[in-house]
Amino acid sequence: MVILSSFWTPCFYYNDIYKSVKPIAFYTAMASVISIVYSIYVMSGGESSSPYMPYFETDRSLSTQIYGGFAILFFLYFIGASWLMIHAVRVEIRGWILPWIIAMFLVIVLQLYFGFHWLFDYYIYLDQIFAMLCLWFWMAYNIYTLLAIYSVYQILMEKQAPAVQDFGPECYTENTLFYWDETV
Repeated sequence: MVILSSFWTPCFYYNDIYKSVKPIAFYTAMASVISIVYSIYVMSGGESSSPYMPYFETDRSLSTQIYGGFAILFFLYFIGASWLMIHAVRVEIRGWILPWIIAMFLVIVLQLYFGFHWLFDYYIYLDQIFAMLCLWFWMAYNIYTLLAIYSVYQILMEKQAPAVQDFGPECYTENTLFYWDETV
């Protein structure tokens, strides 16, 4: 059973869930590029002093370089998974969609974690609560895109299901299951 049959964004509406794959892949690839650029900016000495910024609690010497390098590698993987997802839908290989689904699930879990972290550590700052709500609205949109791509995965799984027809036990006898030529 397919979860979503159409996809809606604030600017576009797609009747066919297949047509939503390219915009979702473009969205995730561009968000990854922006995250890579921001990580490089912070790693090279840029500003990250506000509590709602991703590298707020890292120091400038070592942990920013480690977490920034990990973030860059992850978002490069996410860009590759986005391209692989487009290609997977084009050639109808559902297994190639799984790297994108796993990466998006990890992004959603991290957004949920950071939201709770901001809520419990910085609850006295109202701007931090607003940043948490914005992060969770973004997480809700990411869940929506994950459900759309999972629907495409389900459609491909139904298309690739083997068409095995069972005729019942009365059709299977010793003579029909195995043919043995006794003259040989």
